Amino acid sequence: MTLIIYSWEMVDNYPFHLFNGFPNLYGFSGLDRRSVEREEPNWKKKLLNDPNTRFVLNWRSKSLISEPTLGYPSAVKLKSEEIPPNLEVTDQYVFLG
Repeated sequence: MTLIIYSWEMVDNYPFHLFNGFPNLYGFSGLDRRSVEREEPNWKKKLLNDPNTRFVLNWRSKSLISEPTLGYPSAVKLKSEEIPPNLEVTDQYVFLG
């Protein structure tokens, strides 16, 4: 299981009106990759302990997707306490920004 991490402060309103079909939910160019924060020591530990951090579960290249809201499915965004304790999580993390 890989956890895909992003900060809750990220723009959460995807511009669906710009697309005729379903867009790539992880390809929105407005994503702040926070490259400056990555230079800090222990940035991963800080991010994992930040209450604003949300997690997107990914297994075998498949993300957990919610029921469509306003006609569009979206990735399920979990707080750290919402991740099931019996879930086997590896040390593989992808920081989206």
